[in-house]
Amino acid sequence: AAAIQAHRAQALARLRLGQLAEAAAACDAALRLADGAAQPAQSLRHAQAETLGTLALVRMLEGRAEEAEALFRRALSHRPVLPEILGNHASLLARLGRDEEALEQAEQAVALRPRLAGTLHLIGTLHHRAGQQESAIAVFHRVLAVDPGHLDARLRLADSLRVAGHWEEAATVCRDGLARIANPDDPNRTPLLANLGAALQSSGDTAGALDAYREALRLSPDLPEVHNNLARLHQETGNPDAAIEELRRATAGRPANQPLPLPLRRALLSLLVAAGRTAEAEAEAFGIARTAPEDAELCFGITALFLQGGWRDQALPYVRKAIRLAPDVPRNWIAFAEALRHATPPEPANGVDEGL
Repeated sequence: AAAIQAHRAQALARLRLGQLAEAAAACDAALRLADGAAQPAQSLRHAQAETLGTLALVRMLEGRAEEAEALFRRALSHRPVLPEILGNHASLLARLGRDEEALEQAEQAVALRPRLAGTLHLIGTLHHRAGQQESAIAVFHRVLAVDPGHLDARLRLADSLRVAGHWEEAATVCRDGLARIANPDDPNRTPLLANLGAALQSSGDTAGALDAYREALRLSPDLPEVHNNLARLHQETGNPDAAIEELRRATAGRPANQPLPLPLRRALLSLLVAAGRTAEAEAEAFGIARTAPEDAELCFGITALFLQGGWRDQALPYVRKAIRLAPDVPRNWIAFAEALRHATPPEPANGVDEGL
């Protein structure tokens, strides 16, 4: 058993360094020793289960889910069941989208060992993913009681609190996290500041939200979601021009092959239409359409934005293209009728796109 544990310790060390192949080789060496034992004692069976669990974790990290699943099952066939293996198996099940099974396994693990922070975090994440915010909040509090420095649990707790409408508590959780980071330039402050801004924005504290967002952008200028939140904040306070400029700043300096995410580009187009900035809106719409030239849904989305602003002429080429790409979708024809009721019918599906 001692030799097996030595190989497993080596595997864990390699795993921490990200050396997955070397970690797997050390596990294989340990398992060969276990298989060669004449009459396994309890301690040897325990070491074998731990090694199988470690190898399963390696295979999971390598993306070899089927092998990982089989190895976890073998490890869990040993008695007594080891809670860490249950927790890691739950992580694999969650990755595979088998959330109910994952939750069951994770809860078994923490029933055996209540202070497994990683598995508690998984339980909270599963509740959050299912929209069960109050349950998620309770579990994330347990994580922080075990490990106050668990940044992701703190961020998810703040987000769950905000979604559940507990804005002041969400802000307090973020401020507590910031107080734990002495260096004002530590990048770990960035997501806490972004979450603080979101909580303050939800609570109506405009000035506080602006300060938090600006500090987050000072640390990490390329934060599309923060730029989007700032733009919404400006729009909510009756300053659409500032909202447009915020999204423009999000675009500035980005590499040509990394454009602003599509939802933010749509938000910018909507703002430009609402502000009556015709030339800029047309240029932005053209740029959006080029990102997915065969996407009828995207063309319809652009059409809808233009029609909302009463811009029928600008909507027309996009709705015509939507019809060419998806002629059997009734809403495209309804939008076409709204854009121009007595227009020339759109060309067949193999026609030439109008400048798109």
